[in-house]
Amino acid sequence: GKKYYWEVTINSGTSAYIGIADNTVPLDKALDQSPNAYGAYMSGYYIDNSTVVIPAPQVKAAAGSTVMVAFDPAGGKLWFGVNGVWDGDPGENLNPGLSGIKMKGKLFYPVIAHKSDNTTVAFAPMDFKYAPPQGFGVSQVEDWDNDGLS
Repeated sequence: GKKYYWEVTINSGTSAYIGIADNTVPLDKALDQSPNAYGAYMSGYYIDNSTVVIPAPQVKAAAGSTVMVAFDPAGGKLWFGVNGVWDGDPGENLNPGLSGIKMKGKLFYPVIAHKSDNTTVAFAPMDFKYAPPQGFGVSQVEDWDNDGLS
């Protein structure tokens, strides 16, 4: 299956939640309280399916930072990096920030949530600040429904 890469630049603030969610997650509910949402708060911790909080000081991102996201839906793995430095190694399939993400039969998509932060998302290679990890490609949401997982 395809592996996806995208970047989020934090223009202001430090409370952004960046990750993935499936189409059952209500848009009016906090992502960290939603089953089937997985991601990282840029204040330095991971949220796994609204149940597990994992400290992750290596994913702290301040205003001006670029957050790199690599997602392997078939493997159920999600990696994050900040300013060119990964937490784990998505290119070598090592030490994902979150794993065990169940994809079968679900449509997942990238999510960003924040109260007052300002962010910019890059899905196109010409807009990337950093090179995607080996084996990871451009994130086109319409592809996520057509990669044999749903």
